[in-house]
Amino acid sequence: MEQSTRMPLADSMMVSSQERHAAPATLAALLGLSGPPLHLRELTERVERAWGVVPRLWLRPHTDYRGRPLRPYRWLAPATPLPPAPVAQERLDPGDRLEHVVSRLMNRCFPLVPGGLLWDVHLLHDTAARRQTVVLSVHHALLDGQSLGVLMRLLCQGPGALTPATAHGVTVPFTHRYPSGGVRATASVLTNVALPAPRHDCVRAAGNQPAVDWSTVPRQLVATARRALPDMPVTVNDVVLAAFAGALRAEPGTLGDRPVPTGVHSAVPVSMRQAMAAEHHLGNLAAAVRVRLPLEVDDPVRRLHHVHRVMTDHKRRRTAMGAARIMAVLARPEPVVVDLLGELTLANPWMRAVSCSNVRLCDTPLRLEGRPVEEFLTFSCLPPRMSVLTMFTTYEDTHTLALTARHALGPGLPRLASAFLREVETLADRAVSPGHRPPPAVVRSSFAACLRAGVDAVGRGYRARGHR
Repeated sequence: MEQSTRMPLADSMMVSSQERHAAPATLAALLGLSGPPLHLRELTERVERAWGVVPRLWLRPHTDYRGRPLRPYRWLAPATPLPPAPVAQERLDPGDRLEHVVSRLMNRCFPLVPGGLLWDVHLLHDTAARRQTVVLSVHHALLDGQSLGVLMRLLCQGPGALTPATAHGVTVPFTHRYPSGGVRATASVLTNVALPAPRHDCVRAAGNQPAVDWSTVPRQLVATARRALPDMPVTVNDVVLAAFAGALRAEPGTLGDRPVPTGVHSAVPVSMRQAMAAEHHLGNLAAAVRVRLPLEVDDPVRRLHHVHRVMTDHKRRRTAMGAARIMAVLARPEPVVVDLLGELTLANPWMRAVSCSNVRLCDTPLRLEGRPVEEFLTFSCLPPRMSVLTMFTTYEDTHTLALTARHALGPGLPRLASAFLREVETLADRAVSPGHRPPPAVVRSSFAACLRAGVDAVGRGYRARGHR
């Protein structure tokens, strides 16, 4: 009998979500190459040489004869010797668009065959554009967004770049050994999710056939936009959330026919690797916080002020750490708990309509078999009952906004990306305007603030009727 180990909670939730909703939990990473053509044999040998020393990538779920995962979910140890690397090539016909091919590759549920691996690599030849693209497709149960960056850097740099943490990262669970403040952080999680959001039209139906698109954003432009609030330590993530809120305000159809501007919430994944001292581990090592996007605010700087205050509040209260603590306590739960948590966090339309993440992939230029990597970005899968998901990635001196949305929203993704860029440009313009002073913030979003506002409103109404 093959050796197996119980899946951690985060891995199990991804498997359960795909099984329950028949929605592919498939991530993708894309490398755009220039230079002489890369041959399939070269890429296959490189993949086997670079990734053959990463045990986690060769794990397979324990399945029945039909290929359906058995419960409780378990990982089977890598086979000995390792199977051939699943690498294939494909030529794009004239008129084919790369984003459509990536969408098709992400619209597959791994494993593709019973007992198969949970990933594959495609070498795409675009003869019209005279360029090649390497696309990794992988089940979210194996990797998260930051793991994609580690894995693709390893492919380009070779096994010499492998750290011991990466090599040993087979089934790394969350750990409870975080800094102090656990009770307060856990309470912060509960207050963060206590108030349900309106359920928008776009999230009523489960099952998502993904559509993707992407566009570049100059790194210097984002750096300038961060100075729109000169007296505050604004992060890149703050700018991304504020610009995404402005883009949704400009393209309300993304949320359906009757969007509720005051009730648009976004999930914001937060990597826990630094807190766990596991910077190069592969796996699902991210928690998430929920942030209300202030679509009702018409001023871009005020929107930035709002999301900055909310994210600062989450950091102060260690909300993401509290979520990680809960996952550490429920390290390997029973199947019914996995299903319940998966529905509450990944398929709950009352929790969020969108998701927004920020991943730093690589600051230095990469080469694959001597070919310069001109483009490096990643896409996340679209959870059930979600409208659109963004991954804002950084490679060298360029940011890339990668959008994954429901198939019906595909034609509108270029407009959404353009609106996002306009928001960043507006923030940058305001930052360099002479005499610029940010307007006062007008919104608060914590549970305690909402509760106090409600109590105050009831008190004012009560006194207005002549009661004392």
